Amino acid sequence: MSIPSNYTIVKDIPISNPKDYQFVSFLKEGEDYISGNELQKRAINPLGIADAEYLLEHQELIPKTEHKYYLVFVGTTLRYSDGGLHVPCLIWDGDRWVLGFLWLGHGWF
Repeated sequence: MSIPSNYTIVKDIPISNPKDYQFVSFLKEGEDYISGNELQKRAINPLGIADAEYLLEHQELIPKTEHKYYLVFVGTTLRYSDGGLHVPCLIWDGDRWVLGFLWLGHGWF
């Protein structure tokens, strides 16, 4: 796994079948953002860091329509060295997807 040394795993799930991957919004109509706790609750089929790493190696599986979004993997929760909880995300950098870790404590747009 590609977890930096300043994180510890709080929760993790095994890799899913790539045929089960879905790209769906976590926002409901009329919402601009939700909390990190609500983000985790709304996950239909949560994916974890193993799925994020699989998609990094098979970026052709991610539709180009998703480039403007973060792909969030709430099946894995990590604790940063400062105590904050984070989840893995894939972020389009303009050329390819990269793995990042975003804090659950802020609003999710």
